[in-house]
Amino acid sequence: MFKGVKGFSLVEMAIVLIIFGLVLASASSILTLFVNKGGAERTRKMIEANRNVLVSVAASDGYLLDFSDSNRDSDSKLKNKLTYPNDAYSKKFLLLTAPSLGIPEAKKGIINDYSPVCGTKGTEYKLRLCDDDDCVSGGTVVNDIAFVIISGSLNKNIQTALDEDTGEVKVYPQGAEVDNYAEDFSRVEKYDDIVDWMTLPELRTKAGCEPEKLDFLDTNMPDVEEGEEYDYTIYGKGGVPFVQFGADDVPEYEFKLLSDADGFLDTDIRITVEPGGLGLDAEGDKERGEYLWFHNSSSTLAKNSYRVKIVISDDSTSGGQNEVTRTLYIIKRN
Repeated sequence: MFKGVKGFSLVEMAIVLIIFGLVLASASSILTLFVNKGGAERTRKMIEANRNVLVSVAASDGYLLDFSDSNRDSDSKLKNKLTYPNDAYSKKFLLLTAPSLGIPEAKKGIINDYSPVCGTKGTEYKLRLCDDDDCVSGGTVVNDIAFVIISGSLNKNIQTALDEDTGEVKVYPQGAEVDNYAEDFSRVEKYDDIVDWMTLPELRTKAGCEPEKLDFLDTNMPDVEEGEEYDYTIYGKGGVPFVQFGADDVPEYEFKLLSDADGFLDTDIRITVEPGGLGLDAEGDKERGEYLWFHNSSSTLAKNSYRVKIVISDDSTSGGQNEVTRTLYIIKRN
């Protein structure tokens, strides 16, 4: 009935199956590649959304971490605000936030008087973009890191960590055999973390921080008249204030008499830091207080004008104190 009809030989069938298998394998590899690439792209978009959230928090609150309540985990509180707590691979993001951008418990009384984000001179964190697997030295170092967001990526193994002693976060070349983060599980394998960060200057710009820089509130000194009472106060603003002892809702600054080249103190007008009447009686004297007070009756005024240089400093610890020097001009009234 089927005379003249030829079927596939075993060899031909084997060849067809091999070709079919190769096609399936190629399709599977391509599909896997697209899935993996898609996961990385989605993760990067999630990170960008989380960056925007952190900028919004900094802009609205003036800080990122809240240490003012010892009963609450400030780090977890911030993470709960993220739009995407997990990456595209369902792994939690690792968020590293500089502690200096938080409100400490000792300063909770002046929480409305300053912004750590806008007033802090620098942060404790830096990031090193490594050139090789060892990453002992070299590479590119980025200072004053505000925060770092890390995804474990495809292998779901976070391999990037913070060195608590140095404040450094090392970002390795893709494919490096390393695992610096042991909090999830320690497994040395090819590095594929997706890491993003923001520096303090960038965060300040995005949060609109210009008005919060350390400065004197008003240095337009009134004229001085011989034999008349002189009375003028100067307050500090911005930066990271100290807190007044015994009154934790009162911000304070450190004032220093840098120069009295024209002998303004010889007129018997005193410069004191208040409250407490702490005198700046000679060049180099410095005291901490709520404001600077120029007061007393002037004696003989030997000059038509006087210049007094004052330095104001704050309680910023990361990157050193903020310092601003102003020359005050006092004109003799004729």
